[in-house]
Amino acid sequence: MLFRYRKKFFRAAIVLLALLLAFGPLLDSSRTYAAEQEPADQPIVTFQPEEPSDPPVELTQPDNEATDAAILSSDSDVKSGPTNLAVAEVYHNRAVIKWDLVGDETDPNNIDIWNADTGKWITYGSRWNMTITGLEPETTYRVFITWDKDRPSLDYKSNIVTFTTLADTSEYKDPPLSPPSYLKIIDITDQDVTLNWGSALRQQVMICM
Repeated sequence: MLFRYRKKFFRAAIVLLALLLAFGPLLDSSRTYAAEQEPADQPIVTFQPEEPSDPPVELTQPDNEATDAAILSSDSDVKSGPTNLAVAEVYHNRAVIKWDLVGDETDPNNIDIWNADTGKWITYGSRWNMTITGLEPETTYRVFITWDKDRPSLDYKSNIVTFTTLADTSEYKDPPLSPPSYLKIIDITDQDVTLNWGSALRQQVMICM
């Protein structure tokens, strides 16, 4: 009876050992897989509260109206000489010039005409008198003009123009004095009239009635 019991015990032990040998690796692999599947430690993330930012700065354009007005005012006050002086016609003893007139038709635009080579005064002109007289035939002249009101300064002068007078082909020579120009009435009374005309000395005469 004891022998049978021992024989059954050994059979059970052998079967258990066989099961352990057969299923032991599977148990170890399942443990390893389970360990691998465990979530790794996650990093701890902390959030810092954002500091309030400075309020946005509003950019504004500077007011340039006052500056522009000041610039325009200063530009209008800047003095300058006559502009765009040019030669319109040339003869043997005279030349007609032109320039940019200013003001309306009542503005005389009085000017002085200068020899650009010698700096000497030649004659004067105006809106109604743009002719340079008393010139020599076949002679080259370089001239510029200034405003009459700027005398005696030559700081505000025009551009320089150059021209050459023509040959004298006239039959009769001109008299030594140029004819009067820029004639105007200075004063009128019940008995006389005072006249003034242009020349080198700006003559003036009284006519008695």
